[in-house]
Amino acid sequence: SALAYDTRDSLLYTTRGFSLSLHMEVAAPGSDLEYYKANVRAAWYVPLFRDYVFKVSGDLGYGDSYNSDEGLPFFKNYYAGGTSSVRGYEVRSLGPRDSGLSPDPIGGSKRILTNVSILIPIPGSTAKDKRFSLFIDGGQVYGPDQSLELGEMRFAAGIGFNWLSPMGPMAISYAKPLNSKPGDETEAIQFNIGRVFD
Repeated sequence: SALAYDTRDSLLYTTRGFSLSLHMEVAAPGSDLEYYKANVRAAWYVPLFRDYVFKVSGDLGYGDSYNSDEGLPFFKNYYAGGTSSVRGYEVRSLGPRDSGLSPDPIGGSKRILTNVSILIPIPGSTAKDKRFSLFIDGGQVYGPDQSLELGEMRFAAGIGFNWLSPMGPMAISYAKPLNSKPGDETEAIQFNIGRVFD
């Protein structure tokens, strides 16, 4: 189920407004897996000058079991890293890892994401189908036995380009991690089709 409040002037080329949403996922009582997940997302767009826009957003997620000590099922874990969350880090690479020889990300039961951007129109263009962004992304994923330590968040800064192409939304970004640590998997250039993330 979901609740939403949205005053944005456009879903794809927003220049002003505020959005707030709450998403809940709850497994039916008595089923093999009894768990819940809750996500709160908010974004605020403020027009600056000459179609430049300031954007700040956040996303907080939490999940757990509600009738046992088993925790959130592993296939429902949160992940972060990549074009839709923290650019500059490889897709789904942030957060807890397994204990293998080459530890792989396993996700977690808690996630925090933040973003601050300046959205920049294409010089000389009046089309509302493409623009640049200067951004700082932040985020982290935490396991069930970890507290939500903001000092563990990873941040990256960079430049992005979004285009509402005839084939669908396309985004490319170049990002530099600001506080990566040994073991982090970073990736400067990232490309995504099907979702705009400014």
